[in-house]
Amino acid sequence: MKFGIFLALVALVVGLSLAKPKEDNLMEESSGQDLQNMDSRIVGGEVSPKDKYPHQVSLQKFKFLKGWQHFCSGSIIGARKIVTAAHCLRDYNRKWWWTYRIVAGAHNIAQKERTQQIGRFGRVLLHPNYSRSALDNDFAVVYTRKPLELNHYVNITQLPTPGAIQMGNCTASGWGVTNSGRPSVELRYVNMSIVTPMQCKAIYNQISPSVITDSMMCAKGGPNIEGLCFGDSGGPLMCREVQGPVMKGISSWIYDTCGSATYPAVFADVSTARQWIDSV
Repeated sequence: MKFGIFLALVALVVGLSLAKPKEDNLMEESSGQDLQNMDSRIVGGEVSPKDKYPHQVSLQKFKFLKGWQHFCSGSIIGARKIVTAAHCLRDYNRKWWWTYRIVAGAHNIAQKERTQQIGRFGRVLLHPNYSRSALDNDFAVVYTRKPLELNHYVNITQLPTPGAIQMGNCTASGWGVTNSGRPSVELRYVNMSIVTPMQCKAIYNQISPSVITDSMMCAKGGPNIEGLCFGDSGGPLMCREVQGPVMKGISSWIYDTCGSATYPAVFADVSTARQWIDSV
């Protein structure tokens, strides 16, 4: 009898582990690599023009004997205000603030470009309802200690209105690898289309109920294995609206393989956290 209970518990643990979403950025996977060799990935897609995403920044941490390492992306929403994924900064310790920085205006983050600006971390705020295990409300705001100088290469992005309907064609961007798997330090983007909440929940409910929460949205890449992969967390999902490009999502997690045709990539739905983002 005891042995049967033990087997049942093992089966339960295994089942839960299989259903748990994979964070798009696995810190353990990328923490030992320098800027020339990091594991940030946009699978497929194209190299971005240098001024296509002036709001996108590289979040970097200083490692002893390694130097500055990219670990996540973020987006500028104010001269001192950056929004990113909460799980990127879940282990942030303000006592070590000087080991973190953001690099704005970057295209090739392995080089010092004249367009780049450095911002040091000030306040870091995680959404009060962020769930580390479920990745619910995966939002964080970083304030830089000094304002960035906004220009053609460093600028803010528009946010969606609270409760906005998520639909349409979008692009996700990040510093990553090509289809061959070779690392690229240049900013890349991939076209993605939004999957309706009903469709996304139906797909993921086959794995485990309630995996997709109201703070999440889904999008998928093209048929040629295009999309997000480990290391690209915190990056923006930009969608074109009448008023121009709007950042509707923040790269949060994936399930199964990178660029999976079956399971869409999951983003934090910015419209659900707009009031909190504005208030902090």
